Amino acid sequence: MRSKPLSLLLMSTIVCCLFSGCGKKGNDAATAPENNGTTEAAQNSTSDSAGDKSAEKSDENTKSDDETEDKTGEEEASEDAAENSESASPYDGVPPLVLHKTSKYEWNEDNKPYLKHYYSYLSLGKEYAASHSELAKNINDARDDIEAHEYDYYTLSMEEAKEYDDLTFECSWYTYLRRADSKYISFVNECENAGTFDFNVLSYIAHSYYVDSGKEIKLTDIVADEDAFYDLLAEKVKKNVDETLTDYMGEPSNLDKEGIKKSIKTCMQGTGCAWTLDPQGVTFWFDSNVFSPFSTSNTVFFSEDKDGKIFKEEFAKDIPDEWIMMMPGGDNTYFDEDDDGEENTVLSSEITEYDPDFDDYYVSGFMISYENDYKKYKGEEASSYFIFLMHKDHKNLILESHYEYDYALISAYPLVNGKIKQGDTMLAGLEYAWDEADEDEDAAPFYMPVGTEDIRVLIDEGGEEHDVKADTISVSMDGELYKKGDENAFDGPKSEEDLFTFMEGEWSLVNPVTLKDYGHMEIKNDGSFTYGYTGSDETCTGEFTPDHQYPGEKNVPLSFSVNVSGIDKMTFADNGYYVPDDGKDTSNVKLYYGSCDKEDFIYMEETGNGDSFMGSVLFQDQSSVDGSFSLSSNSYLMHRKNSETIEASANTGSFYAWVWKADDKGLWAQEMKPLTWDGENEYTLNRFTAAAFEPKQMSAEYYKYSDGIDKKLLLNGQRLEMEYPRYMCKLSIGSDGSIKDIEEVDSAFYGMYDLGDLDPEISYDGLKFNYNGATFDLEGKGAGNAILDVYHAYGKEIVECHVNPHTSLYYIFDKFRGEFCEEPIDGTNLIWLDDDFTTAIYAQKNEVRDLCGDFMFAVDGEEISDLEFTDGGKRVKCSYYVNGYSDVEEETFEMPERRDAAMNAYCNYVDSGRAGDYRKFMEYAPEDAVFLAVTDPQAWARDLFFLSDMLEETAVNYVMVVSLHDNSVVDVYKDGETCTATEYLDKGKSSMYKMTVSETMPLYTIKVTTDEDGKETTTEWPVTEFSGETYQHCSFITGR
Repeated sequence: MRSKPLSLLLMSTIVCCLFSGCGKKGNDAATAPENNGTTEAAQNSTSDSAGDKSAEKSDENTKSDDETEDKTGEEEASEDAAENSESASPYDGVPPLVLHKTSKYEWNEDNKPYLKHYYSYLSLGKEYAASHSELAKNINDARDDIEAHEYDYYTLSMEEAKEYDDLTFECSWYTYLRRADSKYISFVNECENAGTFDFNVLSYIAHSYYVDSGKEIKLTDIVADEDAFYDLLAEKVKKNVDETLTDYMGEPSNLDKEGIKKSIKTCMQGTGCAWTLDPQGVTFWFDSNVFSPFSTSNTVFFSEDKDGKIFKEEFAKDIPDEWIMMMPGGDNTYFDEDDDGEENTVLSSEITEYDPDFDDYYVSGFMISYENDYKKYKGEEASSYFIFLMHKDHKNLILESHYEYDYALISAYPLVNGKIKQGDTMLAGLEYAWDEADEDEDAAPFYMPVGTEDIRVLIDEGGEEHDVKADTISVSMDGELYKKGDENAFDGPKSEEDLFTFMEGEWSLVNPVTLKDYGHMEIKNDGSFTYGYTGSDETCTGEFTPDHQYPGEKNVPLSFSVNVSGIDKMTFADNGYYVPDDGKDTSNVKLYYGSCDKEDFIYMEETGNGDSFMGSVLFQDQSSVDGSFSLSSNSYLMHRKNSETIEASANTGSFYAWVWKADDKGLWAQEMKPLTWDGENEYTLNRFTAAAFEPKQMSAEYYKYSDGIDKKLLLNGQRLEMEYPRYMCKLSIGSDGSIKDIEEVDSAFYGMYDLGDLDPEISYDGLKFNYNGATFDLEGKGAGNAILDVYHAYGKEIVECHVNPHTSLYYIFDKFRGEFCEEPIDGTNLIWLDDDFTTAIYAQKNEVRDLCGDFMFAVDGEEISDLEFTDGGKRVKCSYYVNGYSDVEEETFEMPERRDAAMNAYCNYVDSGRAGDYRKFMEYAPEDAVFLAVTDPQAWARDLFFLSDMLEETAVNYVMVVSLHDNSVVDVYKDGETCTATEYLDKGKSSMYKMTVSETMPLYTIKVTTDEDGKETTTEWPVTEFSGETYQHCSFITGR
């Protein structure tokens, strides 16, 4: 491969080939189907959904002659107006747009491409183009211009390929829609040249048109005061260029504002820049090497024209409330997220990864960078991603669509207060536009969305055949995706009164373990109730009062205060709790409600801090307390028969769900909608995305498990073995309608859930470390002279303290515990892979060690000055001093095989308590594993575990047993006799002992007894070091 220009190397992680078509397996990459007549479903779907909507409406509203004769002219006019209003689209007058994509390859004798060209362009729908000939002609001329550029590059690259036959010449021209409404249309084409020597890395062509006349818009049509406009633009460009050059080159541009302004005007007279009329202003696009090696873009917003002098009123006052645009990857897209005149930034593009087996890059996912938040999403291999920024009602989101090998996905990501949120996912993709394709096109073009509604898609209907149906969807600015007509299809309560109407009646409380009813509650339509036990005449009274604990609760409450009285007149089992003297008690709860399998349900969970008599005694089964699962003593399930069969619409893609019932083959899941806000653990100070859930549909749908579902990976998977799981999760439904994956949602506190960490606020001064408002003084830990820097990894902040020129101390702040680990790391050049701190290595003089203190390798020099992982962590590039520190040499070392991933994953799980971390741990476990044996875990992790027993006071080894089955019995033997108290462990729990681990002859034997399906089995582990060619601290012990 040719050595790429500096700017491309620096941006390679975020700038990649849209519509690349170069998948991981070369020609087998996912692409749109060829126009060969064999893709019947895709072809038919186009014409099906593009039928005459007015004819359909007419048929639906045809009335009998008698009805028509009875109507007055006034009534008919009124109904016609209503009918027209219902059928009117919010996008009337907006040109229908189609995006085409083309790729060209030239192959050498070794069947490897030496030339790759990709380009995309827009066209009008053919019917619309016929009535807007000038606009169609100009847009087609823009296409011809792109193709002419491609041809010129093609000719040059073919000549250069003759001289450089071992290189690959790659270039792309991507077209991005910037504005499409009933008045204006604009787009920009970004050329990325990665394969020739004589052209810029990134360059731009842009066009803006009047829709009605089709004429191209001139900048002077928009700008009234050019000098003031260029002043403002130059100021923005100067700031942008200076920040970029300082980040990458260490110093700002040598051009002042006037120099930049002059350069902009020069570009306008020739080449080097382009501009687009965007929904909120005018964006300029500057080629690479105009102001720096990088491309640059900036937007002057209409809202910045405070005095109304810069822009002409026709444009400045015509800012659409709703808009959609695509984003080139060369620089940030600038927008005003809440229409307050302040500038915001977002960048989203594909991610490519290198495949050494094919010596090529492939599209592996996409990224979103919004303000200071960054997310990376990786899926299965796809040919291209379509990414749109949408704006409506002062809200914003990213809509992403892509096709993979055998299915398509559309996902929404709301952008809220500087954070990227996860919205809905649907098994669908932008609709193929074969009817709009040119005769010589062999790849399907796509219908482009122009707003949040009426987005033309192909929806996977499920089944092994992957049948698709043409339909339209809409997206709400909260990230919800709806099929046409489903926006207002919620069949449940829409107000507090509706909820109490649903709750009205007689309910039975059921023990989810014994499946027996033990209580009854009669609820009135004002929220008051009478409660008692089955078979007893004793009752108390109470009421539900909405108290809206969670941000985002609107018309239908999720949370309530519950007040009861008269409990002093009831009889309770002996439980150690005192009955309140006044017979009254109060608590706070959240309620879920829904219907499935001819039953209605209410789930009630206490959300207060601490026990109440109501939660611990009153609402409990007096004969059998449910203690076999989490959320045990503070949750209750009520049900009643429902003769009505409520049909729920089956979902596709990924969605949050509450599981009401389950059997051996599947489960009944009710789709739920998260209400999210920024939360903070009051004890650890860890900030996270907090969530509460409300029903998105009233009824639950039954979904079968696919063959790939492995419940052992689920932290609370045993709940799915119960008839009433009461289980919050995220389901992924495959194209055949079965459950492809289950992700558990982590509980937080007060009935909330934890959807992931937020960035902390961190600063430091001297030896004082400030974390989310709390100050930790490291001086008492002997931490050296001063804090040098703070580095982030998953669940941790690593604080580097200077000791002397040859060593540092690294103190590990554990976010999940809100404190520093006891043992620091003494060394230099601490590095790790991605955000996985357990992969860390560090230097001590001329040696490199891992977090267990194990020796990795040594250099033949005085001291190591720098470490860098290469080849995914398999190798380490090492710089070190030689000749008495006078010279520096560089050498790459092979890393020893690292076999402790399971131990490290388990430690991460114990630290966080999160189901996702438990899953990562269990993915290492073989099918027949009984327990995980561990010797001497990483230094930072030893604080996580309680010592079950110290078998020798002078012992230096720590030995752990991690249970993989519930009700595991652990005993330690020495000389044939037990030497510790027996430990009883459930799945995921551990016991730790301090003992001597011998190299050969074991001093101790650990025996673990399990009972699976009524069969008791004892598995032994003679405690010795794990032998092998490299250090090893853990091993799964299997049944024999």
